[in-house]
Amino acid sequence: MINLLVIEDSTIRAMMADPRYLELLPCLGTAKNQLESVNRGKRNCQRCTAEKTQIVSDAVNQAKVCIHSTRGAKLTQLKKLLNARQLRLITTNGRGRRVKYTL
Repeated sequence: MINLLVIEDSTIRAMMADPRYLELLPCLGTAKNQLESVNRGKRNCQRCTAEKTQIVSDAVNQAKVCIHSTRGAKLTQLKKLLNARQLRLITTNGRGRRVKYTL
């Protein structure tokens, strides 16, 4: 069992692809739908790339909020699924500073 697991963007994407996590945390489904709705865009279109980056960033941040708001038995189940004793989320607050949350 892992003592402290830092949940990164790649971990969140893997969680969204796994139905066990979506069943445990239905709020991840909204973020997953946002990611699935992203258009590839044109190859050299800077505006398309910027829009895609913003949508992906918003979806991942929404998933982080979902995980951060998990409490009680659901949090215990989440830790068990991730095989970790503690979870750490690193997000940015309203002022743009990085904030670490340990659950």
